[in-house]
Amino acid sequence: MLEAYGEEGIEYIKSFLKKGGNINEKDDDGSEMGLLYYAVTRKDAKMVEFLLKHEKLDVNSQDYFGTTALHVAARNGYMEIAKLLLARGADVNLTDKEGETPLHNSILTMHCLELIPLLMGRGANIHARRAEEGSTVLHLAARTGEVKIYKCLLEFGADPDMRTFELKDIVDGEEVVTRSYSARELYRKLYPEKIQEFEAAEREVEIERDNKFRSIITVGSKKRVIGSTETQGIVEENGYEPEGEVNIENSSNIIAERGSADSSPDKPSANSQGSVEGRWVSSIAKKPRLSKDFINPANDQGTQQSVVRGS
Repeated sequence: MLEAYGEEGIEYIKSFLKKGGNINEKDDDGSEMGLLYYAVTRKDAKMVEFLLKHEKLDVNSQDYFGTTALHVAARNGYMEIAKLLLARGADVNLTDKEGETPLHNSILTMHCLELIPLLMGRGANIHARRAEEGSTVLHLAARTGEVKIYKCLLEFGADPDMRTFELKDIVDGEEVVTRSYSARELYRKLYPEKIQEFEAAEREVEIERDNKFRSIITVGSKKRVIGSTETQGIVEENGYEPEGEVNIENSSNIIAERGSADSSPDKPSANSQGSVEGRWVSSIAKKPRLSKDFINPANDQGTQQSVVRGS
């Protein structure tokens, strides 16, 4: 469809559009690839910029395989083009026919550590699963043995104990079950020589998370004390009042309990930017941890899914 590059290609498209051409026209050879797809594939930034200025362009157009221009940019590590597409409204969570998002596609590129923050900053779902076996991006990172990528994903809230689907297939008339597995189990099986590196990365992220948690508690504990000396209500300096009263044991670092509903706060992560200063947290609330034990499949029924692939 598009044979020319750069300025020459832009002139070709201008002529094509003047003659009534459709900016979203796709190849009729079965691939269903459009102009934007071709421009991104060729890493033609000038053409991409030109096409994105056209108000009728569908930036989320998908080819036969469900691939978008952002998938292509992420798969090839085209950072600048990915930024252009995202600025134009590219959907960071669209999946192809295999259930892969642009974040999945970014894992194997040399610019992965730059692409992950870019895509996460636009709301990428770090727990999105591939359609067939349920792999997340953390499973892919564990499979590659890349500790830095694994750690980066943990910092954005990826769960090392999230399991793939349990697959059931029929082979020679017999049911064959493929056991589900977590990212942590995967790296231990595939890279036993790197177990210490992976575990060190997990500990570092846990420490970072712990420090952030303590910082949040410290900020949230700066309350103005009112009432009696034995049992006193506390009010945040912005005027927010908790429900009920608490006993003050250490007025220099007040942590109020609001009840069992709020006594176990949501796990804070680098991908969660919402303010938690207005939350009331139990003084004995457990800090979010990366579990050091495998999840027992028998106790993990809520997060597993059986997929039957034969009959």
